[in-house]
Amino acid sequence: MPYLNIAFGILVALMGLNYLEILKIDVLNKEYKFEVDGKNNTLTRLKALSFGVFFALTWSPCSGAYLAFAMNSALNSSTVLEGGLMLFVYSMGITIPIIIATIFIDKLKNTFKIIKKNYEIINRISGIIMILMGLYMIFSGINLILSGIKI
Repeated sequence: MPYLNIAFGILVALMGLNYLEILKIDVLNKEYKFEVDGKNNTLTRLKALSFGVFFALTWSPCSGAYLAFAMNSALNSSTVLEGGLMLFVYSMGITIPIIIATIFIDKLKNTFKIIKKNYEIINRISGIIMILMGLYMIFSGINLILSGIKI
């Protein structure tokens, strides 16, 4: 486990350096997309399935840790009702912000304009945070290794 901390810490720090544009990783800086032609509606189920798969692959790293925590809490709850309620609250925590964003999409356009305007500053701050988190992961992994060594 400590070796995974170190490996992922290095990966996170490298991504932070990429955000700061100190290190340029071309794979991370490309936009991967395919054109959807409104005229050609063949294989729509296959397109929907592939969209769902790609969405799940990109969404899972973001929400997976929270889902694991919620499921673990539900498993360790004293009753089935309490566990179900925890999972319901988790589900509402994901669903309600999406519904609110959909309802107020026009009002959120100004927010997106502000984000777009300050995109470079946000990237710089995010890069610094990622580097700090990567270093924390690396040093906590090293600490776990060193704490296991008996002299």
